[in-house]
Parts: sequence; structure tokens; C-alpha cells
Amino acid sequence: MIKFNQRFFVFCECRYRKTNNTARMVFACVDNFEPEIPKHERDVIRQINELVGEKINIEFEYKNPDRVAKIGKGELAASIQALQSFSDNLPGAVRVDKTLPVKHIEYWCGAPIKTRPVQIKYLRNSKDFQVTAGTMFFMTKREYKRTGEDGVEVTKNYWTFVLDDGADRLQCVFFPTEKTVAKFEKLSNKTVVCVVGINDKKGDRTSFRVSGVSFCVFES
Repeated sequence: MIKFNQRFFVFCECRYRKTNNTARMVFACVDNFEPEIPKHERDVIRQINELVGEKINIEFEYKNPDRVAKIGKGELAASIQALQSFSDNLPGAVRVDKTLPVKHIEYWCGAPIKTRPVQIKYLRNSKDFQVTAGTMFFMTKREYKRTGEDGVEVTKNYWTFVLDDGADRLQCVFFPTEKTVAKFEKLSNKTVVCVVGINDKKGDRTSFRVSGVSFCVFES
């Protein structure tokens, strides 16, 4: 269900026109709603795009505040039901399955996998943890130098590799801890894994910082 500030807005109905791929969201308004409109529209657009899996055209219509009192419970319930079934009336992109067809997920090291992996192309640039899967290639052990609290410079190891889900490739980096280094060193090219971590952009380069690895099998 779409969430919005019910102090200022009352949802009336949602109309979708397939001919021009446009949804028209109708709200009745109360109190001093006009300053709230920009944030309200951004939030609704974001939620609908996440719901349907693609960007569509979204128009807004705001009813006169007097209209609020005339919206019966039956009319409002029907409108909410229409919005809940909104995705069923949209083009095929709505029904795209973003997950990867993997099975037999077996924990190996680091953070555990708690959600199904998504295709690499659907990963977001975000500080939130995400899960994807694929075959490891170009495993490379590297070094970096770090100065400890005592002022002594020490050399640390980390790994870079490419993850291939069969359609797209993802640049990955893994910084081990004392608990994970021994297990990660046993991984090799052509190993199929699920990984959990943060997909983030630094400068002009996006990479996936791996926090945990589990083995898995792609369904044929």
C-alpha cells in the first residue's frame, strides 16, 4: 500500500491509462496542504516506481478540501482496492522477476545471506545491504597499507574479483577480517557464490563491497 501523510491528504482513486503509460493519482486535501505537495509527490512517485519495477508517467490531481467530507467509506475502500491491484493492470515490465534462480545456499564466511539474490542489473547504488550471485572470475589478492593506533604502518591484504550472473558483470572487493581471511583464501575462479554487501559509487567507479559469501547453485 502506498504511504503518505494522512494529515494533509486523503487518497481518492488511481486511474491508469495504458495508451500513454500514465497513472493519475487523485487526492483530496485538508489543512495547509500546499507546502507539503513537493515532498508528497516525490514520495508517491518513488513508491509507485518501486511497486511496478519501472518508471512510468505519474500525474496528480488535488480535490477541493470540501470534497473530503463527501467521500464515502465505500468509495474510499474501492479506490484503495484499485491502488492495491494497480500493478496487475500495468504492462509486462511490472511482472519482471528481479531475483536470480539459485538454490542450495550454503553459508561460507562473513555476513549470512538472508534474502534471495537479485540480478546484477537491478542492484541500486545504496548504503543498504543487498544480495546478488554469480560466478567468480579474475580473483586477485592485493595489498594496502594502514597506520595503526600506535602509529606503526602495517600491510593488509584484500581481494578484488568479478562476479558474473550470466547476463551482467559486477566489480567486487573484499576486505577480510581475522575470522574470514582463511576461508576466503580457499575460494577460486569459477566458484559460484551468493554475496551480500554494499553497492556504492566512489568517484566515477561503482563497486560491490562484499561483507559475506555463501555457496549456491544456479538452477538450470
